[in-house]
Amino acid sequence: MSTVLCGNCKQYHNGAAEVRECYFGSVKPAERQPKPATESQQDYAQMLYRKRQGLPEHSELDHIDVENQINEMDAIDISSFIQKMKDQPLRGGFEGLPVSAGMYERQGDIYKVQQAVHGSGNLYAKIWVWIDQVESEGRGKFQYAPGAIRSLTAKDKMPLEKAQQFGKIYGVCCVCGRTLTDERSIAEGIGPVCAGKGWWK
Repeated sequence: MSTVLCGNCKQYHNGAAEVRECYFGSVKPAERQPKPATESQQDYAQMLYRKRQGLPEHSELDHIDVENQINEMDAIDISSFIQKMKDQPLRGGFEGLPVSAGMYERQGDIYKVQQAVHGSGNLYAKIWVWIDQVESEGRGKFQYAPGAIRSLTAKDKMPLEKAQQFGKIYGVCCVCGRTLTDERSIAEGIGPVCAGKGWWK
């Protein structure tokens, strides 16, 4: 029988069964010291909750309360939650659709959702912020907004025309946030490279 390194006691056990016993048999649930859930686990769990119908135990809770519960789960609890949510049917309606790359507006804030080029390849969100808080000058930039991707839904996505209007007003590409210099691009509110990416299809 092969030995397995235990993540609980950091010692070797004779097989996976002994590892499980170390985790759950010799230590009571209230006494266990689980690892915290990772950000990727939280993002995935939040995505499943947005796309699929909630669990029976959450039927009396507001969706914000459930999202807060997810963020407080440890690694073991969130793994169990993810497995249960995978078996739930998809939600009906527009909000059940998954978030895709593009521009979003939620509670007056402008977000850009894009896919990580390196690493996980997951979607993440950037928020438009004003440089030196000078809104009247139209100077701003997109900066990473930790956790914002979990609060956005498909209904928050801006239609292309509205996103382009944002770009026209502030002289930046409505996709990448870069300053527009070409007259045609300024008039359209989007740069030629980003216009060909088909973000709004």
